[in-house]
Amino acid sequence: AYKDNRIIVHENSRNLGLQKSLNIGLSMSKGKYIARIDDDDVWIHPNKLEDQVKFLEDNPEYLMVGTGYKIGDIVHMNPLEDRQIRNQILFRCPFQHSTVLFRLKYRDVTFMYDDNLEYSEDWDLWMRIASQGKVENLNTVTTEISVTDNLSSKYYLKQLPINRILYKKYRNVFPRSKIAYLYHLFLKIYFTFIPTNSKIHKIFQKIFSSVFLPAKNIK
Repeated sequence: AYKDNRIIVHENSRNLGLQKSLNIGLSMSKGKYIARIDDDDVWIHPNKLEDQVKFLEDNPEYLMVGTGYKIGDIVHMNPLEDRQIRNQILFRCPFQHSTVLFRLKYRDVTFMYDDNLEYSEDWDLWMRIASQGKVENLNTVTTEISVTDNLSSKYYLKQLPINRILYKKYRNVFPRSKIAYLYHLFLKIYFTFIPTNSKIHKIFQKIFSSVFLPAKNIK
């Protein structure tokens, strides 16, 4: 490990995988908040961390805050308000991993990744955090995500079985569980016949966004 005042660079003696490596980083952390970023992503907003820390300091009932991001020239905005996020969280991951800032501890809970999961470990952690308190996305674009290594797209089909496991794990915590069940069942059948990133898949994504993920809060 390399130390320079506040900075510690830790190198694993062998490849432990992403999830275990993330937890090593969390276990070494001494601060109040956790921000993480992949080595091929870039924080492009000069006040990214400052704005997020201020939000959490001003709103103690909130445990995590993310932001918008861009891939190439395309800007992506996740749902902003806590209620909107809860209405979507059983369907999809409503945070981009490299944008988030979250509290390492809340009451007697220390937040860690589930290193038994091969994929979607971030989505699982966000749901665990949201089950303990409020979450938010700021209406700013702070992060540029690598175009060449979009893992969520590359391993989309491999993630689907794990996503169904996460749905079952949290279905009693978040709203719209019956609709989410039908949605995940539909995906299981749908991608048996339809290839990912095909024209039909992209049309389905647009329909899904307008029908299942409305911009307004659902009352």
